[in-house]
Amino acid sequence: MQTNAGKWKIRWSGTEVLRKEDDTLDMRRPYKIPIIFLLVVAGAFLLVKGLMYLRVKSMVDDFVQQASDSAEVTYSGISTELTGGASVEGIRIRPLPLEQAVEIDRVHFTSDDPWALITGGDWREDPPPEQMKFALYGVRVALDDQLIEAMEAQQPAVQAGAAAGETACLDGFNIDPRMLRELGFDELLMDAHMAYQFDVPDERLNATVGFDLMHIESAEMSVELSGVVPQDVQQQRLTAPSLASAEMRVEVSRNFGERYMELCAKLAGKEPEAYRDALLDRMQQELASTGVTLGAGLRQAMADLYTEWGELRIRMRPAEPLGPMQMLQMGPQNIVDTLGISLRVNDRPVTDLSFDFDMQELLRQAQGGAGAQQEGPGSAAPQPKRVRITRHYERVPLGSLEDHIGASVKIKPVGQPLRSGQLVAITAGEAQIRQLAHGGSFTSHVPLREIESLEVQVVERQTLD
Repeated sequence: MQTNAGKWKIRWSGTEVLRKEDDTLDMRRPYKIPIIFLLVVAGAFLLVKGLMYLRVKSMVDDFVQQASDSAEVTYSGISTELTGGASVEGIRIRPLPLEQAVEIDRVHFTSDDPWALITGGDWREDPPPEQMKFALYGVRVALDDQLIEAMEAQQPAVQAGAAAGETACLDGFNIDPRMLRELGFDELLMDAHMAYQFDVPDERLNATVGFDLMHIESAEMSVELSGVVPQDVQQQRLTAPSLASAEMRVEVSRNFGERYMELCAKLAGKEPEAYRDALLDRMQQELASTGVTLGAGLRQAMADLYTEWGELRIRMRPAEPLGPMQMLQMGPQNIVDTLGISLRVNDRPVTDLSFDFDMQELLRQAQGGAGAQQEGPGSAAPQPKRVRITRHYERVPLGSLEDHIGASVKIKPVGQPLRSGQLVAITAGEAQIRQLAHGGSFTSHVPLREIESLEVQVVERQTLD
């Protein structure tokens, strides 16, 4: 190619040639990338990859050494990523003295901070990475007799001679090794994962954990907390974050669920439909014994799930983040609306989410004071008590307003109509009351100085003979 521009002539023929018409000197400048630059980049790449590999190998070898007294652990390889990820492949863990090993195809770790992988990420010195994921792929557990016997050694009911799967059926739905053998499984295959991500500007933490037990069931739970930053974890001050949202999904294979119910019915000497009905009744009785009574919509949802199997999905999305004390003060009459709870069974919405509970009884159960639990196939389920529930409003001092956040209240402002609804917050000198309306709800703001009277709903439970 040639072009004339004044006294300059430019030619391209693999190399760049510049010639001035009144100059006899050619300056040829072949285009070359400096070799030294390539060597520096390649050297830095190899150095970082090498440091990552050595750090991961050191951590894995330390784990192998620490576990050597109780298990034999081997692995086939390690790989690293400059983006901050690492994988360990071909892992075998053989608990001593068993002969069969648990096999894991791959363990993968990733974060947004490659330096944390190189240094080991001591959270006592530095905040944790803003995001991290840990996953297990291809976990295989063989259901051999030796492993099953070792697991059954921890279950007195099985030691007493319970049939295959009988203890699992007592719990409604439980994964029992002998039952799985009866259903044709010779191994369990599972993937699992957990992850978190900080949203530093908004001070939020999203966390997820889940598993997939192939051909049986899968589950995942995620939660979003407000008022949390990485420095809180570093300084161990994660005390009372607020709940912004939560979701749980459980899915049971229909094929597995139907075969499971048929086996349980066979062990109980009943037809599958009759056994399912009896199982649902027993589960509701057990809930009632802990202080929880389900409404018609939730009872039907439970029946649908144990008939159709498939997916159950629960979501909680409150209008604003709620702290632990606010949630503890909620009653059954407002907990669904306050937490923004929704429920779907096989993608069908459950519209009636009514239920009742006794918070004191639930706390007593959580603290281990509920009395004896079922011990075997012959133990009878506790009979539910009949309870009469009444609600009424009582007038309380205005100074106790903050003690009733989350409760149903009636507030009378001076010279204004009565406000009736849920007290959701007290901010900027105002009480915020969520009131129901046709097709939804709205929040009214009442200045504290204008409140003339305050009434709080009281729920009373009377046990009947």
